[in-house]
Amino acid sequence: MKLMHRGLTIDLPDEDARVAIIEALLFGRSLPPPMKVSVPEDRPRGQDGPPVEITEAMRRFWERLRAVDRKELAMLTHRMHRPDELERALGVNQRRLAGIHSTIARHARAHRVTVPIRTRGRTRRDRRYGLRDEVLPWITALAAER
Repeated sequence: MKLMHRGLTIDLPDEDARVAIIEALLFGRSLPPPMKVSVPEDRPRGQDGPPVEITEAMRRFWERLRAVDRKELAMLTHRMHRPDELERALGVNQRRLAGIHSTIARHARAHRVTVPIRTRGRTRRDRRYGLRDEVLPWITALAAER
């Protein structure tokens, strides 16, 4: 199949899976049946093991945090969040959210525990915040105690 669009020419072999989709869009043929995919079991994060022993350092760290800091960590036990989701849920702006993360990291270092928040993505649009796997069971247990 040869496609020409705005001066660009693309040659697709007849065996290419995209050809059937393009023909269906252009000529109304039905699409091929969807491929079968195995879906992994969806278990809640941090709840797939025995009860965890909370260290004294982690407990002191948790007690030193403010309510808004604890609320954010509790939110992050479920999944990763975008910055705008966290800002809305916590009722803060972008600058205040950065301050919350700084406060959490400072307390973690002071109590010699792993900094719990990890960041993925470089730009604000792509950034996601989540918990590190090694502290997830502790934070989940501490958030459940309140």
